[in-house]
Amino acid sequence: MSEARRTGGYVLVDVKSTTGQLKLYYSNINAQVPPVAGTSAINDPLTKRAAVLDVAANPYSQGVTLTPRFMAGGQPRPQLLIGPGLTQMRGFDGAGSSQGALQAGSGIQLAFGSQGATIAIDSATGMVSVP
Repeated sequence: MSEARRTGGYVLVDVKSTTGQLKLYYSNINAQVPPVAGTSAINDPLTKRAAVLDVAANPYSQGVTLTPRFMAGGQPRPQLLIGPGLTQMRGFDGAGSSQGALQAGSGIQLAFGSQGATIAIDSATGMVSVP
């Protein structure tokens, strides 16, 4: 959210493109990322590398699953588009396929065997909470 506000643009939270990875991209209002490689990924301010949470290939998170639950239209969606205003959080199934405004119950589920936690996203404020 802070990156969308800072730039006045759109940020796409993508869990669809690569299984086990959460990626952040600069986007447009239709959840399309720029076609030029290297211009769309949002960089982590500490590492200066693309902001990617990878539970599939990282040896420290082996066995962890990451499941998006960006609720829109009553169904979980694999992508979340965040605009510069709070009313601009929308669930997507792919570029150009907006499924509606973010709804209650949204977040990202992390699981390891029988243990799990959901990183919740408040649909009204956009605030994230970790159990």
